[in-house]
Amino acid sequence: MTAFTHGATIPVEGELVGPADQSEEVTAVFRGRASLWWLLGPAVLYLGALPFVNRIHPLVLGMPFLMFWMLVSTVATPLFIWLAARGDPVWRANRKQRQ
Repeated sequence: MTAFTHGATIPVEGELVGPADQSEEVTAVFRGRASLWWLLGPAVLYLGALPFVNRIHPLVLGMPFLMFWMLVSTVATPLFIWLAARGDPVWRANRKQRQ
């Protein structure tokens, strides 16, 4: 068991830890959690698409296109979070324990 502090590794219980052990430990935490990639969706909608949607015309529902895009992105964000949570095995295991 190791403790991480600002990039430094502090051995716990007298064990020696090297860089290879750290990368294996971090990889083990994220293995099988590919659904967390859904969490990049809101960032792409808000920031990645911004240069392409930053315009006034066309008007959509009486709003400038950028305002409409931000509204759609805001409404879609919970969907991305739900998709990430639903596919995450850690979240499912915790949910089963609570029930």
